[in-house]
Amino acid sequence: MKVEIEKGRVFVGGKETIDPVLIGYAILDYAENCNVDLSILKEKYHKYIKDRNHRKTFERENLIDLIVSKNITTPQDLAAEAKKINISQATCYNFFVFLKVAGIADFTNNWK
Repeated sequence: MKVEIEKGRVFVGGKETIDPVLIGYAILDYAENCNVDLSILKEKYHKYIKDRNHRKTFERENLIDLIVSKNITTPQDLAAEAKKINISQATCYNFFVFLKVAGIADFTNNWK
């Protein structure tokens, strides 16, 4: 099902709806079938770090590995996984901001 929002009106499958259940199912369907390709994320990240002479930190390297290996697309999911290896929630959120500033992350559709 395709969900579109236009001028405050919601369209599911081309038909306008106000049914929150239908909208929810359409969004869940989209999320489950959304193929986010994270294979090039690590390459873009390392290129950005190298080009700008940023330090490679233990935390950043582990976070980028978690994102790619577990297909993580939200800071909340990253924080839950990173907690297992003693990386703070704040570091995870800051890393997502770093990825956005670097031009790797686009939170309107998750990844570029």
